[in-house]
Amino acid sequence: MNEFERVKQLHLSAGLEIGKLSEIPKYQLIEELQELLSVRDESLDKSLIKLSKSWTIENICEVSQDMAQALILLCGIACYLGIPLDKVFDEVCRAEEKEVKGNISIEPEIFPIIAQAFTDDMDARNDRPSVKGVFN
Repeated sequence: MNEFERVKQLHLSAGLEIGKLSEIPKYQLIEELQELLSVRDESLDKSLIKLSKSWTIENICEVSQDMAQALILLCGIACYLGIPLDKVFDEVCRAEEKEVKGNISIEPEIFPIIAQAFTDDMDARNDRPSVKGVFN
């Protein structure tokens, strides 16, 4: 089970919402998620600065914890929005590997992943509007 699936299970067990790409999330909640992410980024930034000044086990542990908490938050936001982050992550890694091996810039192909997730959500709802108008 990858990190995204673990966070998704955490959301389900805590009764938190798992979003669908076919549903528009509440704007206010997106603003709250942005604020949480901003606070988490500040914490990670501070711990990285601290680590850059003093390479100690305590500071490494602090950075590690902040990184893990940021990852949990990002995965949680993806769950709420219905983004299949595990598939997107795999695609970005694939593109990065090709870039590193070939020393050329390759854009990850995210559109088909998101379009498929959207279509799957609509199929699950038995309510299929045209996907073309949504993504164009």
